[in-house]
Amino acid sequence: MSALPPKWGSGLGARRRWTYAAVGFVLGFGAPLGLLLLRSLVLRTPPGRLLPNELASDGPLYLYLTVSTVLVFSAFGAVVGELHDVVRRSALADPLTGLPNRRHLELLLDNALARARRTPEELSILLVDVDELKRINDGGGHAAGDAALRAVGEALRSECRRSDLPARIGGDEFAVLVTGADATDAVALAERVRASLATWPGAPRVSIGVATQSRVGASDPRGLLAAADAALYLAKTTGRDRVVEAAPP
Repeated sequence: MSALPPKWGSGLGARRRWTYAAVGFVLGFGAPLGLLLLRSLVLRTPPGRLLPNELASDGPLYLYLTVSTVLVFSAFGAVVGELHDVVRRSALADPLTGLPNRRHLELLLDNALARARRTPEELSILLVDVDELKRINDGGGHAAGDAALRAVGEALRSECRRSDLPARIGGDEFAVLVTGADATDAVALAERVRASLATWPGAPRVSIGVATQSRVGASDPRGLLAAADAALYLAKTTGRDRVVEAAPP
């Protein structure tokens, strides 16, 4: 569930590109055969009789057609697969920070909760809210606000494990889906994010609410997010720039 984009040659995106290239290879290899079939229909000659004659008279031409169409169709298929992957990733990414967006988070949260109900794997969610973003915007304009949001995104990238999913889910709100870590580990991650931002010159402060599925007993994404949101609200109303864990019901 890493937020990093897949590299060429690895991952789901690469498999999709190679699949499209393979389809292009098959189509390219079949193009000269299609031409032979078309000629047999026009000349009203059975393909079994036309094929040896055509290859004997124009063998180099059909070899050239086969090689060129295979190369062109394979390259075209790879490009189409790459574009498909780019469009798909763009639909699931926040353009300002480059992090996954709310839709991406919700898709993976559904799957992670279903897996957590079948296995003893722990699952937590962090809700991160930028403190006083309106004041930052009023003081330095939207450019300053955008810089503050990007700083939070960088802190999340820096502190999260590759198995975690940091995402921007709203104007000044971020979330982190944490799997395979208990409540203590999730709170420690939240504290590292908060402390990291406190050391960056000009970076904003953040308030963080943490909810762990096994502790709050949430059975669906809405319940887990509601528990984390309640903890975040408590962090905001008790002084900001702090981490609060959702209490068990």
